[in-house]
Amino acid sequence: MTGTDGTVPKPKKPAHKARVLAVGTDGRNQYTADRDARAGHRSATNSRSAGPFVGYELHLAVQARDVKWTNYIDKTTMSDEVPGVITCLALVPAGTHRGRAIVDDLVAAKKAGAPIDDVVWDPGYSLCKPDTTHHKLAQARIHQTFQPVSHQRGIRPFSGEALLVDGQLYSSLLPNELRDLPMPPRGAPEAVKVEHETKFNQRARWRMARHAGPDSDGATRWRCPFCAGLLKARQFPTTMRRPVTVPLVPVDEGRERCCAGIITAMPVELPWWQRIPFGTTAWRLSMGRRQVVESVNAALKGTFADLSRGFFRVFGQTKMTILLGFTVAGYNLDRIRSYRAKKRAQEEAKPAQPKRRRGTWQEIVEPATTTTTTDTGPPT
Repeated sequence: MTGTDGTVPKPKKPAHKARVLAVGTDGRNQYTADRDARAGHRSATNSRSAGPFVGYELHLAVQARDVKWTNYIDKTTMSDEVPGVITCLALVPAGTHRGRAIVDDLVAAKKAGAPIDDVVWDPGYSLCKPDTTHHKLAQARIHQTFQPVSHQRGIRPFSGEALLVDGQLYSSLLPNELRDLPMPPRGAPEAVKVEHETKFNQRARWRMARHAGPDSDGATRWRCPFCAGLLKARQFPTTMRRPVTVPLVPVDEGRERCCAGIITAMPVELPWWQRIPFGTTAWRLSMGRRQVVESVNAALKGTFADLSRGFFRVFGQTKMTILLGFTVAGYNLDRIRSYRAKKRAQEEAKPAQPKRRRGTWQEIVEPATTTTTTDTGPPT
């Protein structure tokens, strides 16, 4: 059979169905001699296409810099540079729920005294249901920084007098042109990113400010931006006493009050809330800390060691985890040595201290000399 252009189409390969050797204690099929290995799906890369695989998945928590200060709009100050060591890991069978694989370990590490204040992760984790990821971290007082996907964005219903947009609470007076903002396309140049971020930065000034909480139930209390001193309007005379640095915004005529007072939000209403409003320049700078884990993944895929098929020649999740622990310990030592060498090189490259000033008063004024006199008595 030939096509319309005269070419002979290639015959389709018959679908290959994997043979099930057994069913594990977790109710999932076993396809290989390794009783703990399971089937999962991996995304496409430059060297392979997407598709199913049988084996394990490694979840890593890598140390990154903290957000030292931010104005929640366009400025973010990071703490000093830290070595990108692996602080927590979880080796689980492929196809395991990603949230349950690492979130419980992060919460346990927080309770054990680890200084975990913020988690920056990709949509592979933030896509999970809030009760398995977001709420557990929030209950442990761990903030989250992530990029919401399409179904997590937009306006969501909220019980109080506020707008819930992209997981963040905003004033009900938020202009319509700032409610539904698009993100810049992937790989866009810096000028396009800045153009899109300008709108997000303007919207961030309309955000509700946290007044108190969360309490033991997770409830938080919020104030509108006019009461919190983030905005001022001529319709609300008391806000005009704010400094000149506070933006003056137009408000619809006839409005006698900016809000009905402090509102209370339950945690179920704010599953995707972030401390820094999504889409702003400050959020992008904070989200950029995630690049450190990509460097670790590249190191464990060839730069430092190649944890591909055949690296661990043993069967079983326990045995592989033990061997992986030694590998990670060696990687952490390598990162610490590299960090210290970099700091040492920076110290040596610092310019020499300027010489002491010359021609000062101390040099040009002669010190007072002590003279000794002898009294010879009155003259005769």
